[in-house]
Amino acid sequence: MAVNRETLERVLQLAKLPKPEKAQESQLLEQFNTILTLIHRLDQVNTRTIQPLSHPFDDAQPLREDRVTESNAPHTKAGLYLVPKVIETEE
Repeated sequence: MAVNRETLERVLQLAKLPKPEKAQESQLLEQFNTILTLIHRLDQVNTRTIQPLSHPFDDAQPLREDRVTESNAPHTKAGLYLVPKVIETEE
């Protein structure tokens, strides 16, 4: 399937993109058709015997030990964080 000028105009309209100049339009058509050719080639590859991967690497994710490294709330009372008042009132 090749992209023609009408299809390109429709895609640009759906994407709410401005219509390019003639020189850019030809280049855009060529790029669209190159992408579609690549997709068509990928569709031709037989992948029926290939198991899907959840990740491209077979490595385990190293986990670090959970530990407190800094104190962001130095003031607490009864298990609650004490913060300075930031709302100003008009008097």
